[in-house]
Amino acid sequence: MTAVAEEKISLAELVFMPGLSSRESATDLSGRGVGMDVVHNTVTSLKGGVSVLSEDGEGTEIVLSLPMSLGISTMLLVESGGSTYAIPFEHVVEAMKIQPEMLHGSRDDLMFSYRGQVIALESLSNLLSGVRLNNKIPAAVEISVVVIEVRGRRVGIMVDCFVRIMELAIKPMPSSLAAADAVSGVSIMGDGKLILALNTEKLI
Repeated sequence: MTAVAEEKISLAELVFMPGLSSRESATDLSGRGVGMDVVHNTVTSLKGGVSVLSEDGEGTEIVLSLPMSLGISTMLLVESGGSTYAIPFEHVVEAMKIQPEMLHGSRDDLMFSYRGQVIALESLSNLLSGVRLNNKIPAAVEISVVVIEVRGRRVGIMVDCFVRIMELAIKPMPSSLAAADAVSGVSIMGDGKLILALNTEKLI
């Protein structure tokens, strides 16, 4: 991330500081700089998050993320390392199989061409571990890749295989596992199998 980008992020986050206001004087309704501060504190207390997306000359978007105590979500189930994971279908652009010769770069920084755009490619096991290791390219004729998009950014995720698309009841993570940012919740199948729902925003 460049110094300019870091400066933009820090400036955008100033709106959450208590007492900060763009008005020269306070009225009965506004100008005391408590509005966004209250929003941030309230959302944080609910174990949610607030982020600011701003583009020069375009505008500013404020995104509130709140956890659901229990929700039914459409998920793409995939397998990686012998476990099954659920990817929110709303962030799935395409599930596809590619040929090994379509890969570019090194095993540390893999990329591939997707519909005229070169995007990064990472194994799901690496993303879940939080450690940058050499991507283990499957010794197969075809590689299973899920292209996801979060806030305009596309990334390819290598998995062992696709399972199916289905609706799941997602429960919050137990407090003992709440620190696992890449996982947003858990679902239990009828046969007792545990499936972790991935937080795609944190994952990439």
